[in-house]
Amino acid sequence: MEAGARKRYHNKKGKEAEMVAFKRTLARFIDYLLWSMAMVLILGGKTGEEVFYRSWQFYASFWVYAAVEAALVSVFKTTAGKAMLGIYVCAADGGKLRFSDSLKRSLTVFAGGTGCLLSYASLALPLYAVYGMLRRRPMFWDEIARDRVEVVPMTRLTKGVFALFVLFMLTGWALTARVLYLSRTPDFDEIEEQTLAMYYEDVRPRLIRALSEESPLSPDAAVRTLAELERVQKKLQDQSEYLTAAKADFERRIDKIPVPAIRAARREKAEEVFARADRMVFLQSMIVSLFENALGVFTTPRSYTVSDGVPVFDDPEINARYEKYMRVLYMFLAKDML
Repeated sequence: MEAGARKRYHNKKGKEAEMVAFKRTLARFIDYLLWSMAMVLILGGKTGEEVFYRSWQFYASFWVYAAVEAALVSVFKTTAGKAMLGIYVCAADGGKLRFSDSLKRSLTVFAGGTGCLLSYASLALPLYAVYGMLRRRPMFWDEIARDRVEVVPMTRLTKGVFALFVLFMLTGWALTARVLYLSRTPDFDEIEEQTLAMYYEDVRPRLIRALSEESPLSPDAAVRTLAELERVQKKLQDQSEYLTAAKADFERRIDKIPVPAIRAARREKAEEVFARADRMVFLQSMIVSLFENALGVFTTPRSYTVSDGVPVFDDPEINARYEKYMRVLYMFLAKDML
């Protein structure tokens, strides 16, 4: 054989090996995918959202699939995935495999070809199997079953079925992606963190700067302090309005979640988070109101004397209001009132 012809021959054989390896791998993926979908439908009602990750029943079903695959191959020489791609498994003489040989083949593929779907083995062994097929080595499960794998050209019917299957899967993945996107967990922590940060980084420092023991002792000091308290109250009002708008936005997003159970859980969580945030803002506003009420009577001149370093107002009622103001002030400065 001439060098050019030999090269074309090997290139053709190499491409054929690549196509066979690709089709056999894809066929098994399709079969496992179809079986997974069936098991989700069957087991989903029993195991709920944990069907993929924590259900031993879902994993055990793939051992059952080995027997199902063996039965299909021994009767039809193919499975759903193999039939779509024109792959048939038959005995060495071209006839049907005995069920016992087919079962040995299926179990060997599951154990040696997919690593029983366990951890890293399920990644390494399929790659090794594909490498062997590319090198045109006979798979050891084919040798154990003494079978022959035939790959025939896809007919118009199988091409159409395969195209519909691909379209179905792409549609399903697109819908799943949409559900996952709509069902993503809103950033509830940000709401609480933002409300707390506003208090500890803005409201409380401003109150500490504005409030002092001298605030009730002159009308000018009382007016300046009350003006600052009014600005703080405005800040808290803005925060309350922000929370109202944020809650409405969260509720609109939650209403779009297509899964009722997830939608209900998200709604319950939102109610809990926004109730806490509203309560924090309300408590902050109440703290500011305490000081506003205490200082309100000091915007007009009040006579007092100093006894042992402590102001004593001539009016007993005003003196009681002063003492109340000082108690609240010391309490505020000494500990967190939230």
